[in-house]
Formats: sequence, C-alpha cells, structure tokens
Amino acid sequence: MSSEEKITTDIEFHDAFEAYEWQTEGVKPEGASEAIVYRDEKNGSHCRILQLPHGFKGGKEPLEHDCDEIVFIVSGDLINTRLGHRYSPGSIAVFPAGTKHGPLAAPEGAVTFEFRYYKSD
Repeated sequence: MSSEEKITTDIEFHDAFEAYEWQTEGVKPEGASEAIVYRDEKNGSHCRILQLPHGFKGGKEPLEHDCDEIVFIVSGDLINTRLGHRYSPGSIAVFPAGTKHGPLAAPEGAVTFEFRYYKSD
C-alpha cells in the first residue's frame, strides 16, 4: 500500500461536544456523562471525553482499575479529596493498572479526556 492511500480525504477534526453520542447510562462515575471517541473492540481499550456535573462528589474510597489510565483535564478543576490537592485544566495524570487514586470531586464541574489501555495477552 502506498503512503498516498493512507491520506485522509474526509474531515479530520470534529467538535467533540457535537460529533459524538453522549450517554449517562452505565457511565462511571455515576452522575457523569461520556462520549466514546475510540474503542478497540478486541481488547476494550478506549478513549473517552468525560463530563462531570457541577457539584460532583466522588466516592469515599480511592479508585483502582484493571487497565492503564491516562487523564487530561480539559476544563474545570478536579480535587483529590483524600490528599486535598487541586488540579487545574492542562493537568495530566498517568495511573498504571492497579494504582489507587482519588477519590475526586469537581465542585464547579469538569471535562476530562481519558484513555484506558487494556494489555492484550
């Protein structure tokens, strides 16, 4: 396949808040809404935009995932309620699988861009 065959011929960038289907059912954390930007159907890895509502309060226990997670704060602030740290837009976090983190709150609401990577066996 020549490199010319891999050139995009369609719109490359989209308005993230209009181009994707937003859902709330089954979304974690509860009360949030998400738009799946990309999903690898083979291993479940995915990239999503997550909207946390104004006044969002996470649980009382740290979170832990069976995947690597990268979180970029697009807007709003996240507060680690266990540690008392506040993270502002432009902050990024990397949590390897099994790393406990949070819980998080977003008193003014927040939007994050997240990538969850599940290793293939």
